[in-house]
Amino acid sequence: DGVSALFYYSQGVGGDQYVTIEGSTFQHNTAQEASTVWVFGEHNPEGSLDARVSSCSFIENSSATGAFRFTHSGSEGSLTLSDSIFQDNYGSYPSGHGGLALDLSEGASAIVSGSGFVDNNATGANGGAIDMDLSGDNPWVEITGCNFEGNIAEEDGGAIEIGDVDGRGSVWILDSTFTGNAVGLLGGAIHHGYVWDGDESLSLLIDGCLFTDNTAGNCGGAIAGQGGEALIVIRDSLFEGNVAGEWGAALYASMDEIDLVIASTSFLDNTAWAGTVRLMGHRVDLSVEDSHFEGNRTTGSFGAAIDFVSGVDWPSLTLARTNFYSNSSPDLAAVGVPSWTVLEVDEVDWGSGSLDNSPADLCIGERGSYTCNADLGAMESFSCPGDGTCDW
Repeated sequence: DGVSALFYYSQGVGGDQYVTIEGSTFQHNTAQEASTVWVFGEHNPEGSLDARVSSCSFIENSSATGAFRFTHSGSEGSLTLSDSIFQDNYGSYPSGHGGLALDLSEGASAIVSGSGFVDNNATGANGGAIDMDLSGDNPWVEITGCNFEGNIAEEDGGAIEIGDVDGRGSVWILDSTFTGNAVGLLGGAIHHGYVWDGDESLSLLIDGCLFTDNTAGNCGGAIAGQGGEALIVIRDSLFEGNVAGEWGAALYASMDEIDLVIASTSFLDNTAWAGTVRLMGHRVDLSVEDSHFEGNRTTGSFGAAIDFVSGVDWPSLTLARTNFYSNSSPDLAAVGVPSWTVLEVDEVDWGSGSLDNSPADLCIGERGSYTCNADLGAMESFSCPGDGTCDW
């Protein structure tokens, strides 16, 4: 009922500790209450724990806390996992994580590179491929050059779950692909959970990634975020064919304070009841530059490409050198924001003719009382100061 294949435990041991697993296969193992492989480091005031896993395969294992789990708390520690495969692993009934589990705190870090996560399943849990919890001072995770395909979570985070952040954590996801991942609730590909109040925050960077055909039963067909405070930067990426049953076909965030920067990114043919990018919170600051929204669709009366929930207290939206083509909503626009949004538009192309948005390009106001413009064209620049008027 414990670890089924390998367990390394370091507690209070002086000096640096090293664990290396290379060229190994772990298949058909069962761990009802823990993991197939678990590397566990606790307080070590005189050294660090350095774990390295390379060219390994984790296939068809059943576990409660992941086919491979790295836990580190109380002092410096790091995991480097490269060129490995996690496939067809699943969480043990009634609740468990299928793939990789990371528990990081107090400056611990993990780098995952060149690896594939295919058809893993979090049974009754979060994070079909990777589940991570970040706490303490500046834990950091980098995922680069990885492929996530067909992973499933019954709750949140079809491929990746960034659990409750209790501290200041950073996650970088670089040059990776997310295809056909699915979730029952939030975040078809990625979900980050609650960022606790006070000094806690999450920094999330997504750079050079592809999100295609991911689905969420509730919100965030590709990405969903919740909780206190976060800085999210998305650049040089593509979101195509993602679907959410309710809000945010590509991205949904519901937070107290969110700073979201989208640069050089395309959103194509995504579908949700409300918004391709849908944001809500006390303070929302969204900047979009050099990006492209085309063929996105909502089935409800909301902004098809970008939509702010009317409950946002301090909304700000900057659009620069961005295209909005052929986005459609039943009776709103490509972009819908509250009338008190501070809006700056600089050289934006709203499409025309066959590329026109339907039924309008931009609406400001709240449900039942919108002011809309259906005649915006190319290279439009104007502002709305937040008093319900615009100089368009």
